[in-house]
Amino acid sequence: STIMADNDRTNWVEVLTRRKLINPHHHHQAKKNAAAGAAGGVGISSSSSGEGGDRELARVLTAFDLIVYGVSCTIGAGIFVLTGVAAKNRAGPSLILSFVFDVISCLFSALCYCEFAARIPLAGSAYSYAYVAMGEFVAWMTGLSLLESYIFSASAVARGWSGYVQMLAIGAHVDIPTWLSGYDIGFLEFDLLAALLIILISVVAIFGMRASAWLNNIVTGLSIIVIFGVIFGGIPFIEPKNWTNDFFPYGFNGIFMGAATMYFAFIGFDSIANLSEEVKNPNRDVPIGILASLVICSVLYMGVSLVVTGMVPYHSMDLNAPISEAFARHGVEWANIVISVGAFAALTTTELVLLSSIPRVLLSMGRDGLVPAWFSRVSTTKHTPINSIVFCSLLAAILSLLAEVEFLAEVTSIGILVPFTLVCYGVVVQRHHSIAVLAEYNDDILLSENPNRTRRLLLLYMGGVSIFSVVQVHLSKPFDGGLWWLFLPCSIFWIVPAFLLYYDPVGGRAVRYPTIHPQFYFADDSATPGDGISTNAFACPFVPTIPLLGIFVNIYMIANLQWASYVCFTAWLLIGTSIYFAYGFKNSVLNNASEERQPLVTVQKEI
Repeated sequence: STIMADNDRTNWVEVLTRRKLINPHHHHQAKKNAAAGAAGGVGISSSSSGEGGDRELARVLTAFDLIVYGVSCTIGAGIFVLTGVAAKNRAGPSLILSFVFDVISCLFSALCYCEFAARIPLAGSAYSYAYVAMGEFVAWMTGLSLLESYIFSASAVARGWSGYVQMLAIGAHVDIPTWLSGYDIGFLEFDLLAALLIILISVVAIFGMRASAWLNNIVTGLSIIVIFGVIFGGIPFIEPKNWTNDFFPYGFNGIFMGAATMYFAFIGFDSIANLSEEVKNPNRDVPIGILASLVICSVLYMGVSLVVTGMVPYHSMDLNAPISEAFARHGVEWANIVISVGAFAALTTTELVLLSSIPRVLLSMGRDGLVPAWFSRVSTTKHTPINSIVFCSLLAAILSLLAEVEFLAEVTSIGILVPFTLVCYGVVVQRHHSIAVLAEYNDDILLSENPNRTRRLLLLYMGGVSIFSVVQVHLSKPFDGGLWWLFLPCSIFWIVPAFLLYYDPVGGRAVRYPTIHPQFYFADDSATPGDGISTNAFACPFVPTIPLLGIFVNIYMIANLQWASYVCFTAWLLIGTSIYFAYGFKNSVLNNASEERQPLVTVQKEI
């Protein structure tokens, strides 16, 4: 995509907030170039050839492919790995309520994702959206968060996969050598089998999205059949006392601790957004893929959690293979084998989607010059970013070799909650940017405030929610006998800025958030140079209510994570920040863009 700085800047703070702007007709031209087999382009674009290879990804995915990818990425880790961890150590039988809370919060973030994904169908998902809406440094931090969440998630899934392989081996009376299946050295627990899985799946990811989509569709279908078998096959073994004896073993706040841990499992719809550049019709198919996969996975999650917590007391659950172990406790040995096969298949496809998504973030960062161009090279035969796949797979393999699944899941959750929060923030910010531009073309639209006011209020709101969440989780605990009286005073910190986002007392009018037309970011598929604004791309409804709710629940769940995840995430960001100032700050393509500065959008008088 043609990249341009907003205007000439000399102040380093302004340099950090410079935004990537997109030629609204690039998508149409890129499709023409791809059809003609052209590798070159004007300016800095996704189709321009970098050193050593083409940067254009093949558009081969449909809405059905995206739904399957979202489901496969979501159900594998959440159902077959984390159910035991969240039920045993976080929520107990109330885990089903944790899933309900997760689904509601995911819906808020998913709607915001859909708005950006339909308008900016580029690899990089939240990283690319942040670059357009909030500037370079925030985009870098968002990209770091995404990389952390995907890499740690891939490592956690590999650990769970290793556990189910060992269950299959036991059922088949096959001995796996200790050096392969896992052994302890001091405080480290090695799992070479998990690392080998990542290396193996990375080879499949290299062969391209069309080949991996075909494999993914078949294996995901098998996994869903097994999951329905778990739900209906487990109902006869449910013992209601496992629910009623202690439904809230960790207090009411345990619901939110479980939700924060399990949020790791809902990384699937970010994976869909990350594949936008390889979708045939992203304006229509990406929102369908995100929302449909979220609905399907929600039903499966709640069904499995209800059945499994009813079959086995929460404190007796196995952490590595909870579902297989639940059936084994009731003497259903054949089910143990079937479920392990289903889990093996589900976790394999989850790993495939994760290892296909991670490199797309590095690909985008390489295109923008924030990391070496080596990461943005795309194979001219496979049309996949092989260099990025190899690099990310090696990092994930090392982590899976050393770290336990519970720690990996916690760190993954904070890594995905931060980008979700920033995407919600970006939707509101961009709506007010659209007011400033539209007001120049339509006298009926009044600019009641400076867009900077909106940014300041959003930051105050996020800060207020953070204070409220920390106090609520660690001190107030109104349902668990804490300092309940702190609930109302702390609520003021976020209620006041939220109110001001709806009403401007200075202007004496309600604040408007008009729908952004696609050409504020990108032309739709049918656009040609000279076309007017298209209105057929998805828009998040009820702005700013939906984004504000998304910000609130995401920050509240971050506050429910364990301290180890904060320490690890902070260390990751500090290392990444040093890399940015050592390399990305100087080598950003925005420093070297030589093309003439152009306006943010192309609009016509007849809006």
